[in-house]
Amino acid sequence: QSNIRELEGAMIRVIAYSGENEALDFAIRSGRFGSIQCSINLFDQGSIRRSLPDAKKAEMGVIAKRPLCNAVWRYAERPDGHGHAAYYDRFHALKPDPAGLPWHETALRFAAFTPGVSTVIAGSADPIHLRSNLGCLEKGALPPELYQQFRTAFDTAGAGWEGLI
Repeated sequence: QSNIRELEGAMIRVIAYSGENEALDFAIRSGRFGSIQCSINLFDQGSIRRSLPDAKKAEMGVIAKRPLCNAVWRYAERPDGHGHAAYYDRFHALKPDPAGLPWHETALRFAAFTPGVSTVIAGSADPIHLRSNLGCLEKGALPPELYQQFRTAFDTAGAGWEGLI
């Protein structure tokens, strides 16, 4: 009951859908949402070609989740957990080359500046990481040839990979 009273004065500006694959495409076509949230990162790019064009046509905001790919480059061995293990496997299958840039910077700039992305969720409990992330974003988009290298690698090796929920 108290939560209802607290919400009475709140204003909802946009309703968003979070998901992947066919369910995400349905949500976009439904016309019921103003924004979507989906995985867009170096190792989860299916929504870029599949869903972002329709979201753009519908004038929807796009929130990229997992832009830092669960930081799987830091693991010496395959980690446990659905998302970590899958991204670790994809990382090793793609064999990407960040061209001398730090991995977290490469991943964050890839996701944040993918055409059609409105914002990214790169959570941290550490203010130092937040400042580092902001510094990465201030550098702007990746060089076009590096961005395209990651897109081509995914299209070649990961074309059948489903988006991770």
